[in-house]
Amino acid sequence: MNLFEYNDLINGKPMHIATVNSENNPNLAVASDVKIIDKNKLIISVNEMINTQKNVQYIM
Repeated sequence: MNLFEYNDLINGKPMHIATVNSENNPNLAVASDVKIIDKNKLIISVNEMINTQKNVQYIM
């Protein structure tokens, strides 16, 4: 997938970010600003999304 194909939907707009933790408990957060930095990577503003950050670090 090339994220640049979704530029109009992603860049500079709020987005819902859904993750799960190691026990498969869901977490949903809203990122106030998201930008594409290359065809496979996003940069997401972090606004007190503590569980989202933990879940993303868990899979990396």
